[in-house]
Amino acid sequence: MPDSTRDAAEPNAGEGGGLEFTARPWRPGEAIDTPVLLGRGRVPAEWIDPNGHMGLSSYCTAMMEAGKHWLEYLGLGYTNVGRTGRSSFALQFQMNLKRELLEGAEIAFHCRLLDWGHKAFHYFITLENEAEGYTAATNEHLDIHIDIATRRTAPMPPELRAHMEALTAAHGSLPWPEEAGKGIAIRR
Repeated sequence: MPDSTRDAAEPNAGEGGGLEFTARPWRPGEAIDTPVLLGRGRVPAEWIDPNGHMGLSSYCTAMMEAGKHWLEYLGLGYTNVGRTGRSSFALQFQMNLKRELLEGAEIAFHCRLLDWGHKAFHYFITLENEAEGYTAATNEHLDIHIDIATRRTAPMPPELRAHMEALTAAHGSLPWPEEAGKGIAIRR
């Protein structure tokens, strides 16, 4: 089980490498960015592997940290579990590494909702090199909404459904990400 006491005490704590995550829980009526900016910063030296670029484990760490902040934005983060009795569990996760990142690169994480139902939601995170204007990595998730007391899927409450509807309206006109919904295969 995740260390919810650490996350509850310091929502930006963890393996974020000094990144500043700015996403906070959405409030009804607030504007929704398309896509939502989760945070930004620079690639720290400790994320660099022997090949001289950001290593795979660092991409995973960074994307998981960004995902935690997306869940906070939705009201499903670790800081809310005790108060609301609900959370999300991951069903599927896929990352695509598109271009390398070097130490000190200015980066930003954005997220958008792709689809949702009453018990599940599908979202997509991008890791951008802001200074050079390219997408370095993408991360696609399929999560389910959970009632922590029963540890089973449960319908989303009305306020979360309202947020999903607002996100759908804001993100629905964005083009479908090229990498979304694709499996792993050797392309011939």
